[in-house]
Amino acid sequence: MRLRRHAPVRQLIWLVLVAVVTAILTVVFAAATASAATSAGAETRVRASNVAVDVLVGPPEHIAAGQRLGEAGPGPVFVVATGVAANGVSKFGGLTHSSAGIAPFSTQRSITAGQRGAIQAHHLIERRFARQIGGNTDDWATIVVTRSEHQVFTNMWRQAIPYGAGTRTASRAQIEGAARQIYADYPEILQALGLG
Repeated sequence: MRLRRHAPVRQLIWLVLVAVVTAILTVVFAAATASAATSAGAETRVRASNVAVDVLVGPPEHIAAGQRLGEAGPGPVFVVATGVAANGVSKFGGLTHSSAGIAPFSTQRSITAGQRGAIQAHHLIERRFARQIGGNTDDWATIVVTRSEHQVFTNMWRQAIPYGAGTRTASRAQIEGAARQIYADYPEILQALGLG
């Protein structure tokens, strides 16, 4: 009988102990969440900095001045860029991964590998035009973009030249015209494609 008298007291002690531990954890987690929501200094969502980077601005390996898409050419040209681009400069630098430059798909694939589609290599001329353009699409010029940036470019291509019959009947001139329209705000891209 003695054990039964102490059982409610033990239950009460455990209940109080659990309540105290819960209260302490609630305070600790609330403080941790509050400190994560504030920052010690000014920063951007992408944590931008003024680190110098190599940005490919010349033609990729397979396109030289005066050449057309899909033909062999000299290597890419790099420049060192720092800071944020001034107004009036191409928006290519405004793409999230513009620092990867313009390079063949076979090169960009190593950057996008293992990213589960979060970043992707965008063929500047869509692969569906391989018959009209010629060459190996792994050698075609690409840029690294986010999934949403890639979708924007894909939608623009789809609008300019619809899938299906549009792809089958598109001439090289129509494809180049669509590229000029799609990349009108990206002179580096047009230059790399030999269209600028």
